[in-house]
Amino acid sequence: MISCKVIFLDIDGVLATDDSDYIYFDKKCVEVLNSILEQVPAKIVVTSSWRLHFNLKGLRKMADRGGSYFLDENGDNKVSDEDDFYSSEEYFDLLKKADSPPYLDSSVIIGKTECLRKNPGLSETESWGRGYEIEQWLEYAKDKINVESYLVLDDDSFDLATHAHRMVVTDTPIGLVPSDVEKCLAILNTPIIN
Repeated sequence: MISCKVIFLDIDGVLATDDSDYIYFDKKCVEVLNSILEQVPAKIVVTSSWRLHFNLKGLRKMADRGGSYFLDENGDNKVSDEDDFYSSEEYFDLLKKADSPPYLDSSVIIGKTECLRKNPGLSETESWGRGYEIEQWLEYAKDKINVESYLVLDDDSFDLATHAHRMVVTDTPIGLVPSDVEKCLAILNTPIIN
């Protein structure tokens, strides 16, 4: 059984911001996350709604490419000649902003939470909530991974109250910033008390 620290990661409002038009990772935010990972090695479990569009392979490939919402579930480019927006100057201008995309080491991404619904057909806001999904991931993983501590990085805490003591809430338009690092490190360095 491996032992590790885990970051439950939202993307929009944490790594994807106003500056990145929410379609790829903001370089400044990824640099902050990489700084955290350099100081406290941890693994990442994606809790973002992006997990609904990508399988684990796709999430890893997206991280390798600096984040891009314009990939299919396997992380392959889904741009087609038939799609006007993706062949437009506007799209290429957006990509130029990410000229040297920030890279997140995809090997740290070990999973994603499952979207657990109370009843089939309910929207994500009507689901059990991401807090419950994190609890279920921790329960499922306990036979495989000794989670020493965990951090929840999200720009919204509405359904994460049970994890408030292990959470850093980012400011949606600007995402993860250097002033968040100290609190993130403190949480990651605080063991889970069973």
